[in-house]
Amino acid sequence: MANSTLPNPDIYLNHLTPDLAGQFEVTRDVYLTLLGAAIWDVLVYLPDDIRIALSSPVSFTILCFLTTRLFAIAETLIMVVTQTHPIDNCRAMPITMSILCILSMSTTSFLFLRRLHAVFFDQRSIRWLFSFLWLGANGVTVLGPIGLNAMHIEGTNYCTFYQVHSYSSMAEFVPAAFDTLVFLAISYQLITSYTEVGVSDSASWRAFFTGNLSPIARALLRGSQQYYLMVCWMTIASGILLYLPSVPPLYRPMLGLANNKLAASMACRVFRNLKNLDLRSQSSESGWTTEVSNLRFAPEPSQGSMRPQQQSSLPVIDIRQTAGSVVVLPVGAEEAAGHWQK
Repeated sequence: MANSTLPNPDIYLNHLTPDLAGQFEVTRDVYLTLLGAAIWDVLVYLPDDIRIALSSPVSFTILCFLTTRLFAIAETLIMVVTQTHPIDNCRAMPITMSILCILSMSTTSFLFLRRLHAVFFDQRSIRWLFSFLWLGANGVTVLGPIGLNAMHIEGTNYCTFYQVHSYSSMAEFVPAAFDTLVFLAISYQLITSYTEVGVSDSASWRAFFTGNLSPIARALLRGSQQYYLMVCWMTIASGILLYLPSVPPLYRPMLGLANNKLAASMACRVFRNLKNLDLRSQSSESGWTTEVSNLRFAPEPSQGSMRPQQQSSLPVIDIRQTAGSVVVLPVGAEEAAGHWQK
């Protein structure tokens, strides 16, 4: 459409059809909302995060914890700038988003991976296997932003996405598969290693739903459940949206961008919860706070009270809850939690 036929050619939305202009407005509002929510998520937990950073030794895990949401904010900010400001090179935007997407998703999934490292702290082959899978899953995420083709709105310097390749959905499906494997591995190891004494297999597996475990094991299991249930299904949904060619190109990357923010927020949340549990335990041992749980150490039970299939190859410490049930906790559980935070 020629600029001379437009009632107001300086308004870039006038260069689009009514349908495209409406889609452009919707996506712009959504991205602005996501940006505000991501910034709020950082600010509301800033005191806790500063305390965790100051009380923890410098490590790659802490670095990922502090930066993953910042990378997610930067990725959203690039999308907002694309939707609200004129840009000379539209192709540079997907490339920049690719870099930020990889940094955000890799640091987020690394926090989840470290949970597995903590649970399998005595099995190096398992840790190396999942570390290799982590590298592959995060390498595929580059397909998401690269699969977006952007161009200038005719007669303006504003950019818009006009094509989304279906292969970009692999950037969501592969990480979802990786998260599923990590979640299943963590759950299996926790349930089989941190089980109650003198109960059936079916009863011990009910701990998966009830969380009737030691405090650290329960924190690891609940955190994995929260992260997986909140993130994995949204990841699959965003992959489906990217794959469907019938969905308008402007709408297709919208859910994926929202999922990156959710994944970063949930990964930091579960890390923060376990780290706070560890800090409260340390304070209690130092005499600064009162008891942080209703658990107490119990006398070592006789070997006859343990079923052979429930015994671990590791030494065990038996912890009795105030309600009377006994929990078998492998020696090194606290070490495992500390291993995750390094």
